[in-house]
Amino acid sequence: MKKLNCLLILIAIASVIVLEPNSCNAQTIERENGWYYIMEGRKDSISKESIITVKDFAFLRLDSFSYSDNRMMYMIVGTINQSQVSRWADATERSIGKRICFVFDNKVITDPKVNARIESGAFSISTYKGYDLKTMFRQIREEMDVEQERIHCLEKGDLTDILGYKKLERALFEELQKPNFSSCAEDYMKSEAYLNYKTFIGKNPDYIERLFQSFLFKSSPQGLYGYLIDDIIKEKYPDAPSIRGNFREGTGSKDYDILTLEDYQKTIRKLMDIERSKNKSELSR
Repeated sequence: MKKLNCLLILIAIASVIVLEPNSCNAQTIERENGWYYIMEGRKDSISKESIITVKDFAFLRLDSFSYSDNRMMYMIVGTINQSQVSRWADATERSIGKRICFVFDNKVITDPKVNARIESGAFSISTYKGYDLKTMFRQIREEMDVEQERIHCLEKGDLTDILGYKKLERALFEELQKPNFSSCAEDYMKSEAYLNYKTFIGKNPDYIERLFQSFLFKSSPQGLYGYLIDDIIKEKYPDAPSIRGNFREGTGSKDYDILTLEDYQKTIRKLMDIERSKNKSELSR
C-alpha cells in the first residue's frame, strides 16, 4: 500500500482529473451507470445523455491508499473501450474548467473538475462521501461482464439465456445478503430467488459451469453455500458426491482446499459428459 502523497501524484499524472467535490442537483430521471456532463443553471443539472456508460469500460482496477493515521482510501481506475476513446477525449476537452460526474444507481458518486483533454481513455473514480467503492467496483465489473457476454452471445445467438442467468444469480446473491434472515439452509431453499436459480440450472445443465464460477464457490462449502450447491447438483445428478463431504478443513493448506474443490468440479463434469453422451445416443436412434 502506498501513502496518500502517492495518490495525489497518480491522479495528477495518470488521469489528469483533480477531484473537487461539489453537490449536484438531485436527479429526476433514471440514468444508466456512467459518466455525465453537469449542465449549469438547470434544475436537474446532470445531462440526460451519458458521455460514457460502464458498458463502454474496457479495464477496471481497485487501488487502495492509506492516510498517515492508517485510514484507508479506495480509488477505482479504468480505461474506456478503444471505440469510445475519441468520444471521451472530445467530452473531456469540451468540459475543461467544468465538472463532469459519475452516476451509479442514480446517485452522483463523484464530480471532478476536468483540467485537460484526456486522449488515453483513462479515468478514475474517487469519493469522500462515504460510498463503498469496493462493493461498487465488484458491481461495475459484473455489469462489464454482462456486456461482454451480451456481445459474445449476439454472435452465437443465445443472448436470452445468458442474460437470464446473470439476473437470477444476482437475485440469489442479494437474497443471501439479507441480514438476520435465517441460519437454516432450508429456509433459504424456500425463497423465490433460490428456487428460480435452481430451476434454471436444472433446465440448463450446461450452466453448471457458470455455477462453478459464481459467488457460491468463493466461500467455504462447509457453510450455507455448500448446502445450496449440494441441493442444486444432486437434484440433477443424484449420484454426485457432496461438496461438503469432499471439502476438507483444517489442513492448513489453502492450495489443498482449492484442489479438493477442483476435484469435485471434475467429478461433476464427468457426470455432465455421461448425460450428454446418453442424450446424443437417444437422439441418434
